[in-house]
Amino acid sequence: MTKKLDEKLVTFTPSESFDGYPDEKTKTRFTAGIESVPVPETYAQLMRDKGLVAPRTQLREPKEDVSE
Repeated sequence: MTKKLDEKLVTFTPSESFDGYPDEKTKTRFTAGIESVPVPETYAQLMRDKGLVAPRTQLREPKEDVSE
């Protein structure tokens, strides 16, 4: 999986805890029931295809930081 420079980032809720490499180099811990960090949409779809995304979970665009 090659990351495109303009690839859309999304978050998802894992159905089980696992370690993954969404950018192919940085180990990331995904915890069941907790919204993920922003990941490339293709990675989130791959996790869904593998059954690691909670049922009926929508892939969501990350919330913008509103700490102003």
